[in-house]
Amino acid sequence: MDSIEKRLPITAFVGSCNEGHLLERCLQGLFFCSEIYIIDLQSDDNTLEVAKRCNTKILQYPRYPLIEEALYHAIPNATQPWVLITDPDEVVSKSLANKVISIFNSHDVNQYAAIRAPIQFYFKDHALKGTIWGGSNTCRFLFQKKDITLSKVVHEGLQISKEKRIFQIERETFDLVVHHYWMTSYKGFIEKVNRYISKEGERMHAKGIVYSFPKQLKSSLVAFWNCFFLTKGYKDGLTGLFLSFIWTYYTFGSWLSLRRYIHKNSI
Repeated sequence: MDSIEKRLPITAFVGSCNEGHLLERCLQGLFFCSEIYIIDLQSDDNTLEVAKRCNTKILQYPRYPLIEEALYHAIPNATQPWVLITDPDEVVSKSLANKVISIFNSHDVNQYAAIRAPIQFYFKDHALKGTIWGGSNTCRFLFQKKDITLSKVVHEGLQISKEKRIFQIERETFDLVVHHYWMTSYKGFIEKVNRYISKEGERMHAKGIVYSFPKQLKSSLVAFWNCFFLTKGYKDGLTGLFLSFIWTYYTFGSWLSLRRYIHKNSI
């Protein structure tokens, strides 16, 4: 752990549900944060043991189907003005951590609502070159707590005003990233995909999207085109083809989820 002088006014939240085997590596990359919370979703592995050994704070919640629901309750506990949200399978590289430290030391960060950082997705330890996940993707990495609104809706847990400025960290080297070891088992991956699909209907309905089969079919075909061709999933060979089909499946399933949601709430 680096010296306390290097720690920044950041509260980090790490959500874990039986991911203790990944947790310590993740926490080591957060040495620059002044405060770290483990959000435990009723784990029955060594999550709490690792959290205590690493001197983090612990918040325990029911096993929500989506982390957005836990974050909705957890983030108000942050005592620092900046918030970082990550998962146990994400590792902030030392290069990126040092870059963040230099930004806070050399910029007026208060003029920004968020900081975006490069992210590198891995599929079973294979760094993705293409697909919608691979290549030169970025993620919203840090947020000013005062500039965010919270939601329990899938993929929309944190929102910032469009008028607010966002600082973009450029990927100057391969290692200047959040390393996201995103998929380690097929079973867990498919389970996660289906869990998120089940919540997509509510999100789409809230955005005023109206179901129709032609839209469902067109969106699904576009999803495959975007994932395999437009974002160069073909560069990852069979892995890219598999992920392109998964993205198509996710898109098609999300529309089915919308249809089911509308039917359920019209009874």
